Amino acid sequence: MFLCLGPFSVSSSGDLVVLRTSPRTRLLAALVVRANEVVSVSSLTEELRGWNLAEVNPNSLQVHIHRIRCDLRRWGGGATVVTPRPGYLLRVEPEGVDIRRFSRELRMAQQTVDSDPLRSGAAARRALAMWRGEPFEGLTLGLIGDLSRVRLRESRLLAVELAVRADIRNGLEQKVIPELFELVTRYPNHERFHEHLMLALYRAGRQVEALEVYRAVCNRLAADLGVKPSPMFTQRMVEILRHDASLRDL
Repeated sequence: MFLCLGPFSVSSSGDLVVLRTSPRTRLLAALVVRANEVVSVSSLTEELRGWNLAEVNPNSLQVHIHRIRCDLRRWGGGATVVTPRPGYLLRVEPEGVDIRRFSRELRMAQQTVDSDPLRSGAAARRALAMWRGEPFEGLTLGLIGDLSRVRLRESRLLAVELAVRADIRNGLEQKVIPELFELVTRYPNHERFHEHLMLALYRAGRQVEALEVYRAVCNRLAADLGVKPSPMFTQRMVEILRHDASLRDL
């Protein structure tokens, strides 16, 4: 199994092999994030740029791919690199890459957040439990790997948001409020976390604190960026002031 949601590792015969930065690792990371898809020769060659320009040629790419194939045989697990035109493809079972399992749970959380918040929250928490740190932590990657790292960070925040949203819908305001306070401190520009915090505080009977969150966001946006909060965020504040009945169903 390839583990990308933290230090890039391979689970082999019960042992965990942590991979270090190298040209071979950059190529393997690109193949893993695009598992079961063809990655062109030009794209893989580009992954090597910035490492050693002298190595960027078709022969060196073939050498690195050969070494990756040797690694895969040594690690076991059935993963292999094949060469359908016009590039290379890492053939691996869907369960063999933690990114794929994370994405499956995240889709489940998204699809059920309104219809079945209990199921949604459980899926989001399962997705988050797969994380062991930053994606590909500590590695210097090429373009494909770096873009995947950015998308994975965004997906992780989405999973966190879905988890707390489901908790609020499940009546777990008291449980989720401390987590939300930590989130708004860590991500001060993430408006949705502030919105969820306002809602959780209101539903927990702490309306004054909910409005204080709104004022703090307004003050920070005005001072730092010279802008106002989004209409949706302001609408949530208006609903809280009016004790809107819909707030009990969100």
